[in-house]
Amino acid sequence: MTGIGAIIKSFHSDRKSDSAKKTLDERMSVIENDIRHHDKRLDDGDSNFKILDQKIDRNNELLNQLIGEVRAGRK
Repeated sequence: MTGIGAIIKSFHSDRKSDSAKKTLDERMSVIENDIRHHDKRLDDGDSNFKILDQKIDRNNELLNQLIGEVRAGRK
């Protein structure tokens, strides 16, 4: 291979390498955005679960209070 051929091959290889790196960077960016989106959804779900759990606890307290009042009324 001549010196010029080697230089051309080197440039072509560098362009392919740069293109592959750019494609990989773009894909990684998409994956990172997806991860952030899913993390937010998980955080929102955790928050909603905690709120629901608090409402259940409050309803259980009210139910126990009502049961106590009904039992007291029967005695």
